Amino acid sequence: MNYADLILWGFIATCVQTIVMDGAQGIGLSRMSLPFILGTMFTANRDLAAVLGSLVHLVIGWLVAIVYALVFERLGEASAWLGMGLGLGYGVIILLAILPVLPGAHP
Repeated sequence: MNYADLILWGFIATCVQTIVMDGAQGIGLSRMSLPFILGTMFTANRDLAAVLGSLVHLVIGWLVAIVYALVFERLGEASAWLGMGLGLGYGVIILLAILPVLPGAHP
């Protein structure tokens, strides 16, 4: 596994995801800002929440990239189908396990 590439592409993928989410918010398709929501778990200061949330979002993006890389390496071959399957599984876990408990963890 090439760790430098993993760090670089995990960062790039997280930035692209953030740009798409912020773009959707900017054109009115969504009112949610995931980095801001993550940041408000740590502080009530709105400006600081955006910064902290962006850092937390970046770290989570890197962790997801590491999990993907480990799965691809363990299985020996990466494919679009495997990537889509992992993405679907990750999305289901977030929607069914993480989001329902978030209000209890959020101040």
